[in-house]
Amino acid sequence: MNTTSYRPKVNYNMQIAGTNTFNTTDRKHPIQEELLKVSGTHSFEATFAIDTEMMNKFKDSIPGIVGIICHLKRDGKIVSEGRGTAALSKLNRSVERTTNFVHRSAFLDAIMRYTRILEALDTSSDIKQDGFINLDELFKDDNEVIPATEKQKTYLLELVQSNVYSNEERSKWREEINAKGFSKEDASTAIQSFIK
Repeated sequence: MNTTSYRPKVNYNMQIAGTNTFNTTDRKHPIQEELLKVSGTHSFEATFAIDTEMMNKFKDSIPGIVGIICHLKRDGKIVSEGRGTAALSKLNRSVERTTNFVHRSAFLDAIMRYTRILEALDTSSDIKQDGFINLDELFKDDNEVIPATEKQKTYLLELVQSNVYSNEERSKWREEINAKGFSKEDASTAIQSFIK
């Protein structure tokens, strides 16, 4: 007896596009809008330095080891660090090729790590707008006070309503939550205090 279960049909953007599904050059294709969102100029600065700490650490266990560190900077702040390593040996005697290899691999490692950071941050609703990361928010000044979001305030008010039994205490909470200086960090701390 065959007990195959069938899933309901799901229409994806590619299916909705119609007969020109794979004609990605069509201006009406959904991919065109997404490509425009990531197009543009992205300014970064890459600085390189000899990784003497790593070389000293492994000099006895891996003879001939060489390394370079790459710091990827945006607006003068380090946003990623990459490392490139290789070892001079009987099979690999070219100093120039080894140097070029560690240089390129440190750079690629820094870029790869930066993209992994963005991927990790991609799940945070605090820095996303319409499903995309807001770079101004991502590279904000650390001393800047960011006000609590409406979602945080609403959730916190719900927690206060269900966990605080004194009307006087609830009023104090409402005043504090709706105050001008109530930050995201304040909201997060208050939410955690109710959840624990």
